[in-house]
Amino acid sequence: MTREEATRILLYSIDNAEEMDEEYAEAYNMAIKALEQEQCEDMVSRDAMWEVLQRLYGTEGELVEELMSLPPVLPMPKIGKWIYRKEEDSYRCSLCTYPCHKDNLGAIPTKYCAGCGAVMEV
Repeated sequence: MTREEATRILLYSIDNAEEMDEEYAEAYNMAIKALEQEQCEDMVSRDAMWEVLQRLYGTEGELVEELMSLPPVLPMPKIGKWIYRKEEDSYRCSLCTYPCHKDNLGAIPTKYCAGCGAVMEV
């Protein structure tokens, strides 16, 4: 299962739950946020880097101190917006074109795209 599929299932579960305990809702939202974090190819684990530095240079030295003092990096989530398609009477994600239909009140029902996991601007 991909991260997008897992996100889509969690969003569907939230949207279709009759009632959800506050604790469960918080857990679902935390899981969705974790899944939405983009993995970056140029990011490395600080612990893995520390192991390599210890093996190559020991635990002391200017290089080790400088590298370990670097700030952590937090990837930014994808941000998209719903684009209304009059001919379909629905919305599409600006990033992946995944469709989203209005609810019975005419409002867009989700804050996230179930297709790509992007946070949608309102």
